[in-house]
Amino acid sequence: MPIEVTYEAEAGFLRVTVSGSWPSPVEQATLRSRLLDDGVVTLDTPVLYDVRQLTTLPSRDQVQEAIATAVAQNVAPMKRAFLVATLAQDLIANRIRTLGEREGSSIRVFWEEAAAIQWLTTRKSGR
Repeated sequence: MPIEVTYEAEAGFLRVTVSGSWPSPVEQATLRSRLLDDGVVTLDTPVLYDVRQLTTLPSRDQVQEAIATAVAQNVAPMKRAFLVATLAQDLIANRIRTLGEREGSSIRVFWEEAAAIQWLTTRKSGR
């Protein structure tokens, strides 16, 4: 379950590329904490989750657990884009969108990287 994190400084967003297996809740929480503690990301930092290389997708329960943990810890970024390449990835990303959106936040799912980056870097609310 490799996770690669890069900050796209010029565009002003964080790119999280996940490949292989879906990360466990512990792995997700550890990554979020590290990024927040290191000051790499704040709740206002737009984040692009590139899940096009995921080969093992999470169950509904795993998605619900991940969202519940992020919301409870108040560590879910307010503006998130998911970049997908398969219908199964699209379904998972839309499940995350449905469960993870809260007041003031925006989550969108994209099949095209340029469209995702354009939406993510638009400084408006994006809703």
